[in-house]
Amino acid sequence: MKNSIPEQLNSELEQQLEVEWSELCAHFLSAQEQKPSERLNFFGELFEHLQPWLEESIDDVRNDNYLLLSTEALVSYLFILLLSRDQLPPANCVFNLWIESLTLSRANKIIKYGAELQGCPGEAPLEIQQRFNKLTKRQRAIFYLYIIECSQLIEVSRAIGITPREIHCKIPSLLEAVGVDEKIVPYGWRRISDNPLG
Repeated sequence: MKNSIPEQLNSELEQQLEVEWSELCAHFLSAQEQKPSERLNFFGELFEHLQPWLEESIDDVRNDNYLLLSTEALVSYLFILLLSRDQLPPANCVFNLWIESLTLSRANKIIKYGAELQGCPGEAPLEIQQRFNKLTKRQRAIFYLYIIECSQLIEVSRAIGITPREIHCKIPSLLEAVGVDEKIVPYGWRRISDNPLG
């Protein structure tokens, strides 16, 4: 028997999401309709309202595609792009697709043109991102879940579908293939010496 959200509860959550999205759209429109000289005063509050929606959409794209991009840098980048719009999309699912498209485009530009397009300190250097993208999808998943997300071996095993021992054996070669060593581990990534395999 499937463990799923009851249909009634799912419908209530969707309705709540629609209401929250409508409120966000109204708030955004109100800020955008201010006189240009007054709009700056509304940016801080507008950012607070938009940030959770941006972060959730970005994290979904990063996790689905195993991207080595900083959520913080992308939130800033996308917020600036949003300020040039008259209004938000009518539904949050359309907004999510817009975020996905821009996030993937940003990732491709970083890979193609270089590290100057990276948003903030602590992001993976361009060379690491390029090597990471040459891995197979399964290798990227293992690396991303274990090194970047700092998941336990058993959690990675469940997500990937191979044994913890197999993952344990693959990590050193993946680190070598990507060019990560203890001297250049980006902020927030698992350091093998601090948290040994096993």
